[in-house]
Formats: sequence, C-alpha cells, structure tokens
Amino acid sequence: MFDICIIGSGPAAVISAKSFVDNGYKVCMLDCGEYSQPSDVSEKHFLDQRAAEAHFFYPPEDKTFEANSGGAQLTRARSHLTKNVDKYFTVSSNNFSPFQTLATGGLSAAWGAACFTYSEDDLKKASLENLQLHYEEVAKIIGISGPSASRFCNISNKQRPAVLDHNGTSILRTPVKGITLEQSSLAMLTENLDTRRPNPYFDMDFYSNFGDSVFRSIQIVQQLKQKPNFTHIQNALAISFSESDSEVQVKYINTQTEVAYEVNASKLVICGGAINSYRLVANSLKCFGKTNPILCNPYLYIPTIHLPNLGKKGAFHRHSLSQVLGEIDQSNSPTIQFYSYRSLLISRLMAQTPMPPFFARLFWRSLVESLVIVGAHFADNGVAPRSIQAYPNNYTAHLEIDFPFPKITGIAKIISTLLKLKCVPIGMIKTKMGGSIHYAGTMPISNPGQHPLGMHANGLIHGTKNVYCFDSSGWTYLPSRGLTFTIMANAHRLASKLQENMC
Repeated sequence: MFDICIIGSGPAAVISAKSFVDNGYKVCMLDCGEYSQPSDVSEKHFLDQRAAEAHFFYPPEDKTFEANSGGAQLTRARSHLTKNVDKYFTVSSNNFSPFQTLATGGLSAAWGAACFTYSEDDLKKASLENLQLHYEEVAKIIGISGPSASRFCNISNKQRPAVLDHNGTSILRTPVKGITLEQSSLAMLTENLDTRRPNPYFDMDFYSNFGDSVFRSIQIVQQLKQKPNFTHIQNALAISFSESDSEVQVKYINTQTEVAYEVNASKLVICGGAINSYRLVANSLKCFGKTNPILCNPYLYIPTIHLPNLGKKGAFHRHSLSQVLGEIDQSNSPTIQFYSYRSLLISRLMAQTPMPPFFARLFWRSLVESLVIVGAHFADNGVAPRSIQAYPNNYTAHLEIDFPFPKITGIAKIISTLLKLKCVPIGMIKTKMGGSIHYAGTMPISNPGQHPLGMHANGLIHGTKNVYCFDSSGWTYLPSRGLTFTIMANAHRLASKLQENMC
C-alpha cells in the first residue's frame, strides 16, 4: 500500500508529488500517459527548417479544436494532447468547448508559460491563503525568467529576462497613459537549471522544447521516476475511488487493454484539472444529475498590425511565447498578452482570408513581421449563469455543461489603448467559453451541504475521510491573470499542510 496516490500528472500533481517524495513518502502516480516528443524536429531555427522535414508545421488533422475553442496553438507536434479525449472525457454542451487531455503533464504540455502572482484581494476572493512563500519555492523548481521588479509576477527567485523581439521592444517603448505594461515573466529558462538549458531563441516553441527550456510537468515526472519511493503507473485512467476506515481504493483501467486494476493508499490526492477532477469525484460518489458551479475566464483575441514594424525585417532570434503583459488601469480590467505571430504559420491565416491562396500568401507574408496577436482574459466572479452536471457512462462520468458567454465590458477601452500603442486591430475573435483553457471552481471551497460537491479549505472533499483535491477545483473566483503558477503554488501549500497533519 502507498502513503499517497496522486491522480494526474499536470502542474498540481507533479508539485504535490515532488513535495511528498522529497519528504520520504511512498507515492504512486496514476497517469494516462500519452506523451510525444517529435524525433524528427531538428534543433535549428524556425526559418532554417526545410520543407521535407517540417511536416509537423502543418495543423493537426483533428478538426475538433478550432481557433475559437482553444485550439489556436494546437500544432501537429502537440496532436497527442487530444488522443482518446472523445472516448473517455465526453462533454455535451451547446456553448462550452473545453480543451481536455490525457497526456502526461496535462495541459502544461501546451502552457504558454506566462507566470502571474495573485494579489491578496484575488486570493481572498478565490478562498486561498497567502502564497508568497510557495510562489518562491515553486519558482526554484520550475525556473522563471523576467523582470526583477514586477507588478505581474512579484517573486525574487527569477532568472534574467528573456530577449524581447522587435514587436515587444517597440510596444514597451511606446508611452501610453492608462495601461501598465511589462515584459512577460515566463517559465522559460535564460540560464541553466539542473539539466535544462536556456532557450536558444529559435522560434520553435510551438513545435518542440529544445533543451527543455520551457517548463513542462513531464520534466518533474522524469526526475521522480529515478526515486525509489515513487511509482509511475502509465496508461492508467482513474475511474472511481472508494474508502474504508484507513485507506482509499482507486479503480483504474489500462487505456491500451481496458483491463481494470486497483491501487490502495492511505491518502488520495486528485489533480486531474477542475473539469476532470469533478468528473472523477461525481462518478465515485454517485453524484449524478445535480448542478454544481464552474469558473472559466472569458477570452478574446485580437489580431493587430504593429505599425512601427510594418514592412520591416523582424528579429531573427526570438522565442514564440508572450512578449509583453498589460493591464488597463481601471477596476475589473482584463489581463492582456502580446504575441508575435510568425511561427504559428501563415497557412492558418490563409484559410480564413477571402482571396485566392497565392495572393493570400503574399498578403500575409508582407504583414507577418508586424503581426501581433493580443489575447485578453477577463475575470470570472461566478455570478453569470452556468452549471456542470455528471451522468453515468461506461467508464468515466459523462458531463453536461451550460455556460453562456457572459457580458464583458471594456472592449472599447482595449481597442483605443491598442491604437495608442500603434497596434491596429484587423479583427476580433470572441472564443467560445472554454477557449481560454482556464478552468476552476467545480467543487468550491464551502460549507458541507452548500453544493452537491465541495471541499474544505485544506482540499478534503466533503463526505470523504482521506480524499483531497489540490488543483483549481476548489477556487471560488478566477482572476483575469493566468492561473497555472498559482495552481502550483497552492498545490505546494496544500501538500505541505497535509504532511503536517500526517506527522
């Protein structure tokens, strides 16, 4: 029997597992285990890749995830993320399109790596405690580069900032009142960290991860597999749990053989992500047909032309991730990220351009070095109507989600600010709810009985003795700032607290 069984291998799971393993606990991780690192991606610059060896540049054939439903950054090199999702993680909805994965490392395999800390007010609204110490500890583990003085990522454990590209440099040099701009803090190395190497600025970050420079949860899984007190069970899809007085029994199936197995542990820590942690708990506790809340950031992205760089040659060496972060100086303003577009391929734009392919290609090639994609995330306070419900299914529960796109304000202010930054919008895409890939609040921290499914502030699921959830399922508010770094910091806090109680 194990001391701890952890379900999942995403950011919350690996930070929790590392904490338990480092302190001598016997840990088992159940992981669906779809992982792919394309072997045919040459370690050279984006512009030096040759057509014969670059089939991975083309979009995946799976049309399930279109740009307006969270799949804008899903390249063929990341197509393993969607394998078997439709088989095991079924969702019915007319207005919500979640991005789910069974991949090792969870959604961190495609995380944009932007790191944010939350304010005291945001933490309080989300029912979380102060995380400053835990932000710092996680930063040591994953490696974060960025400005030392930061409004968006206020930590001291940072590597030097990455090199900005031509668009990021120009935007930061444009003085505009009413908006706070700052170079992005990223979980991307600019200096060595253990066996990982600095980013080579080959603009290939959507296709490979040279030197493991960008943090992915699989990196910690691989480290933990070298420890004698860690057991990694792959192709293992957890479908239910049950409890006796002193232990938890977890039933899982092997996704290759569909044979059922069981593992026992003193404590179960669920880290499947807000949607699928809810799915597992509802299936295990037979909580079917009952309505729970769900949180998700409304999201839109705005293609723009940055006029100062129109017709100019852009920076050759650059990374593909967020260059600049921004927040308009007013209450409830969205968090804005600025990306250059070059490595996400003209072919994606051509398909949506109403002109013959030859002319569409010439048109976009003339603009691509000045093309800046602006992504805007809005906070979710849980007030607008939405619901998530579970129903029995073959293995895992089937989910029904209703989440109308809430009313958002401040779009005119965003557009006027972009114009002042000399970023001229050429369109606006309002993604379906779920397209932000930011999910939380499906089993809120609450009093017992307040929701059909909920949890205590320490992560213990209501109605259980030894079953915990350490991901964002318990949050009661979702700030506009990205949540992944805070998910890891909070998982570190909860793992530490659980160990204190186990002593």
